[in-house]
This record gives sequence, structure tokens and C-alpha cells, in this order.
Amino acid sequence: MYDYEALEEGLNAINAPREGWLTEEERAQVGDFIEVGEYGLAYEVLSDILDERGVAVPADIYHELVRLGRKMGLDESTWLKLRPLVTEG
Repeated sequence: MYDYEALEEGLNAINAPREGWLTEEERAQVGDFIEVGEYGLAYEVLSDILDERGVAVPADIYHELVRLGRKMGLDESTWLKLRPLVTEG
């Protein structure tokens, strides 16, 4: 059985406010997709925003993105494009 609640919690945790991460508008856009159960779309939008803006991605968040992406059966390109942005710490 697919655990949508855990998936939603994981995406919401990544979408949580943190300095230098997403703007309020970007967070709202991703949050809207999460709220209506469009988890794959929320993930892809989040990934695209981070990639396009070149946002530094902490290693722990990257690993959670990989885990969630695999769980959702997304193409690995959605998280591999973020690998160069990963920071330790």
C-alpha cells in the first residue's frame, strides 16, 4: 500500500521555510500542488525551481528528495540535475 500521508509529510518538510531556499510565492505554488495531492507535480516544480535558480541544496534534503522521488517512481533526472547543487552541512 502506498503511504500518501508519509509522502505528503516528506514533501511538506522539504517545502518548509528556510533561509535562502524558496520564496513565499514558490513555496505557495509547491504547497498548492501538495495540498491537492499532485505530489509528482509538486516534486517536479520544486526540482525545477531549485535547478533554475541554482539554489544550494543541503545534502540531507537532497537525500530525502532522492528517497521520495524513487518512492514516487519519478525519473531519476528530476533529482540528478540537483546533484551539482548539493552542499555538505
